[in-house]
Amino acid sequence: MMSDNTSREWVLIGETAIRKRTMSALARLEGRRLFKSKSVLVLFAFLMFSSWRIGTDVDVLDGTAATRSSYYMILTKPETVDAVYAIFGFVDTTWHFHSFVFLIPIVGLLLGYATIVNLRTKGQIRTMLSLPCSRQEILLGMSLGRIAVFVLALVVALAVGWIGITNNFETASVWSYLAFSASTVAYGLAWLSIGIALSVSFSTARRVSMVVTFVIVNVFVGLQSYILGLVGVFPSGMILDPTQAYLVLVAAPHEEMIPKLYQIAVGQVDSFGQGFMSTGMVSLDPPVYFSWPIAGLVLLLWIVCPLLYAWKRIEGMEVDQ
Repeated sequence: MMSDNTSREWVLIGETAIRKRTMSALARLEGRRLFKSKSVLVLFAFLMFSSWRIGTDVDVLDGTAATRSSYYMILTKPETVDAVYAIFGFVDTTWHFHSFVFLIPIVGLLLGYATIVNLRTKGQIRTMLSLPCSRQEILLGMSLGRIAVFVLALVVALAVGWIGITNNFETASVWSYLAFSASTVAYGLAWLSIGIALSVSFSTARRVSMVVTFVIVNVFVGLQSYILGLVGVFPSGMILDPTQAYLVLVAAPHEEMIPKLYQIAVGQVDSFGQGFMSTGMVSLDPPVYFSWPIAGLVLLLWIVCPLLYAWKRIEGMEVDQ
């Protein structure tokens, strides 16, 4: 006959297996639900269309232009006719809503913010909490489902962009595009994590929607640069901006071709425009806090920290609104 300790061990093993199967089922259910949502499919279709349009329509122009990103900027029209130029078309703000700089935060936030708050609004949260797993495990399962769907959508969109690039440019580096794709997926996951964190922070969908709208507007306007200026940590504090970190990572493999620019030298570059400039306005020696290792760490923190906050927040979350 088994001892009491052995019996308890088998019970714990069984409970762990049940929790894992429940989380896996939640992830699959969330993924299927998202693929059945017309609004989500429209967002993904627009993401793929934007990727195709940029990859096939971007044209090489005389001179160089800079992206908007407050203090740190990168050239988006280097003097080359290979696919490196096309990669920087994806983050060129002259494309407005087609630019990945703007589009990916919108899609990530809209995909993440409904993770938990919709369950509370529709009164389904009690049903979910009756499952044989903890609140954190429910959040993990639903988040994994959304992460898998978003990563899949980004990979497909980037593949569509690669097809457009190879049709539009004579030379293209697979490794260069893979590095860009990895940075783009990380950028998307950061905004998805922020959306999930917002979802557990408020009790009603209306409140979450208001905050998400403000964050989206701020992506275009860049209020953080003014706030950092008021507290005296501008421009060094801009590296904490996920968009800033993304641009640093995109430029990193091509630093000999894509120099760093400074707003002091190119003040005419605004939130929605571009500025043409001579190479005399370019700085080849950016501060160390604008290096790619720091940027990679910042983007990783933007992925992990909001999820950790959501993990802790849901533990004490009130079920009723």
